[in-house]
Amino acid sequence: MTMKRWSLPILIGCLSIFTLGQDALGNQPLFRQEIAVSVVSQSSPTVMDRVWELIETARSSVKANQQDKAISLLSQAFELTQTLEDTNTRNPLLVKIIAEYGAIGAYEEAIARLSTLSYDQPLPDNQGYSLRMQGEVLLTRAYVNAQRYEQALQFAQNLELDAAKERALLAIVAGYARQGLFEKAIALSQRLQIDTYQQYLAVSAILDEYIQRNQYEQALAFVQTLANTENQDSIARSLAEAAWRTGRYNIALQSVQAITNQALKVQSLRSLAQALVSVGEKEQAAEIVSQAFELSKKTEEFLLFSWVKDFLATEQKEKVQAILNTLAGEEDSQMAYNRSLVVGAYLNVGRYADAFEFAKRIPDRVLLPLAEYSDPKVDLFYAIIQQSLQAGQDEFAKQVALTLTGKKDQVEALQTIASHAMETGKNEQAVTLLNQAQRIAKTIESISVVPERSLFWIEPNASLLIDIADDYITLDQKQIALETLDVATQSVQNFETQYAFDIPVWTKSKALHPIASRYLKLGEREKANELLFVALQDAQALKGNNYIIQELLATATAYAELGNLQQSTQVLEKTLPLLETVERQSEKLSLFITIANKLITQGNKERGLELLKTVMSSLETLETEQEQISLLIQMIGTYAAAGENSIASPLATQTLTRIQGLESEYERATKLEELAVASTQIGSPSLALEIVQKVSGEVDRARMLLAIAQKYAASGNTSLATEVLTQALAVADKIRDERQRDELLANTSASLVDFNNFYQNDTDDSWDYNSASKLATSISNPETKASLLIKLALKYSMSGETEASRQTLSAAFEVAKGMEEQLQWRTLRWEVMDTAMREQEYDFVEQIANEVEDTAYKATLLRQVAQQKAIAGVTEPQQQ
Repeated sequence: MTMKRWSLPILIGCLSIFTLGQDALGNQPLFRQEIAVSVVSQSSPTVMDRVWELIETARSSVKANQQDKAISLLSQAFELTQTLEDTNTRNPLLVKIIAEYGAIGAYEEAIARLSTLSYDQPLPDNQGYSLRMQGEVLLTRAYVNAQRYEQALQFAQNLELDAAKERALLAIVAGYARQGLFEKAIALSQRLQIDTYQQYLAVSAILDEYIQRNQYEQALAFVQTLANTENQDSIARSLAEAAWRTGRYNIALQSVQAITNQALKVQSLRSLAQALVSVGEKEQAAEIVSQAFELSKKTEEFLLFSWVKDFLATEQKEKVQAILNTLAGEEDSQMAYNRSLVVGAYLNVGRYADAFEFAKRIPDRVLLPLAEYSDPKVDLFYAIIQQSLQAGQDEFAKQVALTLTGKKDQVEALQTIASHAMETGKNEQAVTLLNQAQRIAKTIESISVVPERSLFWIEPNASLLIDIADDYITLDQKQIALETLDVATQSVQNFETQYAFDIPVWTKSKALHPIASRYLKLGEREKANELLFVALQDAQALKGNNYIIQELLATATAYAELGNLQQSTQVLEKTLPLLETVERQSEKLSLFITIANKLITQGNKERGLELLKTVMSSLETLETEQEQISLLIQMIGTYAAAGENSIASPLATQTLTRIQGLESEYERATKLEELAVASTQIGSPSLALEIVQKVSGEVDRARMLLAIAQKYAASGNTSLATEVLTQALAVADKIRDERQRDELLANTSASLVDFNNFYQNDTDDSWDYNSASKLATSISNPETKASLLIKLALKYSMSGETEASRQTLSAAFEVAKGMEEQLQWRTLRWEVMDTAMREQEYDFVEQIANEVEDTAYKATLLRQVAQQKAIAGVTEPQQQ
């Protein structure tokens, strides 16, 4: 399924963050005025505020040609920073001021300040760098940026620690390379310690600049001169990859030939051959594969059947057949593994029918006999099914599904094919497939569940039947959906609750809840009520009050969804006496609040408030401040739900004070976000934002506003969410520490759009996507900004939003031009492009090609797309 078309505009380019004041608010809606008044008010200045004021005034003084004044202001800032007690705050700020000295050319002052710092003082989140060392490296970079190389060298050579000296020299090497001064860069890199990581980074920086300038011949000559074997192999591999990805295959081959490690050489030759195959150059790829095959025989990693993939891809049929002729003997685990490699090889070239012939010979549970893991054989069958469906061979896919040995696997595979039929508008075919899946599911007596090696239980077939019923409901097949639910109900009632070590791992009561919800969806309210009654009886028969409590709460919720509020309230009242048996006090009180909230929302406000009073009187019995704060936040939301804003609002203010007193920065940030979300339930939005007004520090205020915006968006009020997001960005723009600001914006952007999963786009996430774009665009660090934007562009593309994808991708490339180190951007671009190609997002790859200035690389990308489209267009399987 694709996402709904989005109406919100995509914000690409520079995001205009304006300062809100009363004059600017004249023509704005009342709500925005309320927010503005709330968030722009300032708290009393802190030491940090004063330090940043001095830094910013120093910057302004430099622009006004008042160098001496700027130096004096930075000196004051440095001395004031040293009064801060928190090293995680103080040390990075001291380094920042050293960098400011360097940026204005006050090198002597910076050196003097550095001499007062220690190599033993750590920096947070900066492995291998101490406070002083980081300052020395930043000062070296300041010399380099001003092209004062002689001074940089003199400074670096006089550093006390060898580690600091190496890092400083590395910064100079990188500076030379960026200026195209390769001879000097190479000469200096040779002064670094041999076979060290710093030397590797130095030669990588030089290579990166050669590649960035498309000087591949010079890069190859440089690689061939490297004396250190380990570094040479790694750098040669890097050059080879850059060359084959951009279509410079001869350079790539020569670079690979320079690799001395045989295993790495073989791997690189195979990758080069794959790159050639991807553009249709199979003849040259075949020669390279043959060379790699012969070399591989001499290594410990040689595995004959892994080469079927390479020989198939390069159409070396005789060699493929020669390997396949050795597939004889006992069907043991090694033989099964060899067959799986052959299956993967055929799938790689789109020959799913041939893949199936080899897959069905693999015995069950031989590839991985551990019950807690899925059988890899089943995964192979699914890959064959997916590829055949893609080629329009639905009947073949069905044949593969029914060849699976396990009935559960057959049912799930048939459902997969039915879902594909629904997506392609073949509803009658989908119903037929579901009917077959249902018939098989009915014959399943039990399902084994093995979450880990020492844990095992069995369940009925109900979960399979419920999934099938859901598909019937989607297809508007009410009668057969009801029949399926009837069978599911019977199978659950025929089972007893399963225990493992006295822990209920499968309960009849819990299993009946989803069936009841489906009956309700189909209008069968009476059947749903009957099931909940049975669930209630079974829940009360569980071993252990904790488990009974959880099941009773779930049943009460189910009754409420059914509209039977009286029965829900009765279940909640039955639950209350059991809470006294809960050992952990914080858990007990949290359950009281949960029940109070349910009672209030069901119209029993008086009883709910009574329970809240009980909780309030017991708060001081909790051991930790964090536990008390967590419960207070939970109570704020509950009081708000009851309409008791006169209690909720001052309680929120008190809770805020307690949160700000927490020592742990992580705990403080987490609780502030939780409080922000809870405060959205208090009266009007302006009341929620009054809580934010009382927070000291832009970072925390921005964090809370971002959490509030996401909460409103999640509840469907995207207009309000956008208003709050705008204010959050305005506050974030005032965060003086760029690192803190960028980290906050980047983390929030990533939380809105799951960049680790490019495949879940079934809902309308327009607000999340567009807001992530706004946040990413507001980031100052080009590396972070470009990374977020290119990933977001691919997400847009996979959601069918071609124009949004194009604009976002263009913005990413524009930002990337300002990146000092291009290697990171190039690597990220390759990773995203590989994902796009794998997921057949060919339009996206073509968009990347349009953004690339290197004509050889552009041509290569377009050839790859053309080749993949040709492979995807093959609907008839080839036979060997």
